[in-house]
Amino acid sequence: MMTTLLDSKPFFLLCSLIILLLASPFIEATQWGDFLITVIFTGILLSLVRLVSDHRELQIGVGVLAGSAVLLLWVGDAFPPNAVWLWGEALYVCLNILVIFIALTQIVRSTIVDRDVLIGAVAIYLLLGITWSLVYSFVQAIDPTSFGDLLGSQHSDWNQFVYFSFSTLTTLGYGDIVALSPVARMLSVFEAITGVIFEAMIIARLVGLYRGSQTSSERNSSQ
Repeated sequence: MMTTLLDSKPFFLLCSLIILLLASPFIEATQWGDFLITVIFTGILLSLVRLVSDHRELQIGVGVLAGSAVLLLWVGDAFPPNAVWLWGEALYVCLNILVIFIALTQIVRSTIVDRDVLIGAVAIYLLLGITWSLVYSFVQAIDPTSFGDLLGSQHSDWNQFVYFSFSTLTTLGYGDIVALSPVARMLSVFEAITGVIFEAMIIARLVGLYRGSQTSSERNSSQ
């Protein structure tokens, strides 16, 4: 079973995202917090490259973007202030959007619900939330008045934007962190819309594929 999971390309991405979400609240405030988070981001970028390994030309393009993002993230982490890190973050967001689009296309074109489809759907949902959190962090770095009720205004306190992002993506809307600027409000509304559309479309697609595979199995067994 473990060997089978290790052969799954979305599995590494899912594991990297879960590690980031679980570990970042504990390591971000430590002395090596920024360094360790950059390490995890590097692992996610490598997982993104592996995810598109079936398409050689596409993998080369994604690899170039991922390598550039890794370089900017590491240089920005080693030589503050974080202007270079922000450029790496922006490139990382663009790469995430590209991979999300590719992965969603693969899911929609799938003809059966297998392990990789299910793992990929969960990984893409988590990647959506993390991508939006980076967008909010970038906006806050440019305009520190974009969000209210933050626990401090440090750009490095990225977990607050993770919390806000997933609250918005899942439409929980706790209201303890508030989008104030027009750009931040527009982005948060758009994230809520993408969350609802993702859940509706992907769940409908997976259910449709599952029913189709069940019908085919019943037909084969009856013959």
